[in-house]
Amino acid sequence: MMKKTSFKSTTVKAYDIISKIFKKERTPNFWLDEFKILMGLMEANSLKITGSKFLDLGCGTGNDAHLALDRGMKYVGVDLSKGMLDLARKMVKGAKFLEMDVTNLKFEDNEFDIVWASAVLLHLNSLDLNKALKEIRRVLKPDHFAFISMEKRQEGDRPKSMRRSIKEGKLVKRFFALYTESEFGNILEKAGFNVVETSFKIEPSGQKEWLGFFVRN
Repeated sequence: MMKKTSFKSTTVKAYDIISKIFKKERTPNFWLDEFKILMGLMEANSLKITGSKFLDLGCGTGNDAHLALDRGMKYVGVDLSKGMLDLARKMVKGAKFLEMDVTNLKFEDNEFDIVWASAVLLHLNSLDLNKALKEIRRVLKPDHFAFISMEKRQEGDRPKSMRRSIKEGKLVKRFFALYTESEFGNILEKAGFNVVETSFKIEPSGQKEWLGFFVRN
């Protein structure tokens, strides 16, 4: 049986292994509609976009970086996978990428105008999830917005599990925590966020359903 403390390092190791093929497996601009919604919320509340600071948690290979950079934002991506970060630094120009744990962000209070957490918090257990949400609230400016996406738990899914798959000829294991819309919405509200909008989408493969939460600090 896997020790409770090892699920994070095991997941990070998995992403190091699959980093070379990860970008190929990602659907280009999968979160473009959600990004547009987020920009609309910023504009509707007279919040600055050009020149603002955009924090991408679990940035991976920097697949979403161009969304922020194309709008003139100062992009910072953080991840724990060295393999992912190495590729991000090679492929994305004009961005900053840092090795950092989402549960312990090395940033000042109220440093960012936007926080983007796409498909990252689903790799955290309940304790680390609460820590990460607390950190997001700390580094995000008051009355500013964050986007958080989570894989939806469907009928028959285990709430928490280690998923095994073969990548690059190797067996990799990743921890996943799945929630329903109401479950995760309640968690966000209890953490102090105001959920202002939600979205729902299915991957082109039809294998996964995703929940998007737009929250105000």
